[in-house]
Amino acid sequence: MTEINEEEFKALIVDDNEDVCQVIEAHLCQNGFKSHLIDKAFRAQEALKLLKATKYFFIFLDVRLPDMDGTSLIEHIRKDDSKNKDATLMMSSGEDLDDMIKEYLEQKIERDKVDIFLLKPFKQSDCDNYFDIEYMIKQQQKKKAKG
Repeated sequence: MTEINEEEFKALIVDDNEDVCQVIEAHLCQNGFKSHLIDKAFRAQEALKLLKATKYFFIFLDVRLPDMDGTSLIEHIRKDDSKNKDATLMMSSGEDLDDMIKEYLEQKIERDKVDIFLLKPFKQSDCDNYFDIEYMIKQQQKKKAKG
């Protein structure tokens, strides 16, 4: 791996389930992130405050939040928040979504340029692949090359 400045690799986890946040944090730490550089928000409004103050390399969003849906938060990140526009954006939702909602989410996610979409519960292979810092660096380089 090339020499990196760890301060550039801050992560934000936005999920109203504290257990899910801990699982994601553990996977991120196993794959190159430093725990002291991982912030957590349990509501969209908390996330918005953190997003105003901090530039993140990686943002994990849950689809269902108590005060705003995750796709609305994506719109904010991609349109209104220039410092976090290039963050690797991952989104998740439960397997119990019906097909109509899944189709809607897939269209919205494609339009808003979500980099990775996973269904909960996460598979170990997904976590090993998609929570890896080197994988995310390569994905960001590809995004920037496409312009």
